[in-house]
Amino acid sequence: MTESTPPTNDNSGVRERASHAADKARDGAYKAREGASKAYADSKQRAKEASRRAGEGLEGNPLSVLVGGVAVGLLAGSLIPRTEREKDVLGPLGQRLAEGASAAFVAARDAGKEELESLAPDKNQAKSKASNAFSHVVNAATKAGKSAASGPKAG
Repeated sequence: MTESTPPTNDNSGVRERASHAADKARDGAYKAREGASKAYADSKQRAKEASRRAGEGLEGNPLSVLVGGVAVGLLAGSLIPRTEREKDVLGPLGQRLAEGASAAFVAARDAGKEELESLAPDKNQAKSKASNAFSHVVNAATKAGKSAASGPKAG
């Protein structure tokens, strides 16, 4: 007959290991939840800050936003292919717009030239003012020299 060993009932070790594994799992889940919560709060704060900065940029310089929007629109419009129907319908309109824009550019350029010319002094007028200023300096120097020569002599 073979001697058989009675099965040992070591349930306390298994329970202890299971309890330890459950504690580790709880700790891991808690840390993961805390990390996710912190990451969510951080990203929410960054999004608020970015939104605030964008709003300030829009308020501070609306003209650049307008120009940027027009540039994006032109770029998008140039990338989208035209259909034959669009060419037929919008072709004359595009021609009129291009002519109008060209005329507006020329008018703005001419007005700018006129404004600059009106602000710049006339050459003859500038020469006259420079000559007048020089003669005042010469007169002042002459008077100072005469005054120094005719003054009391220390001795």
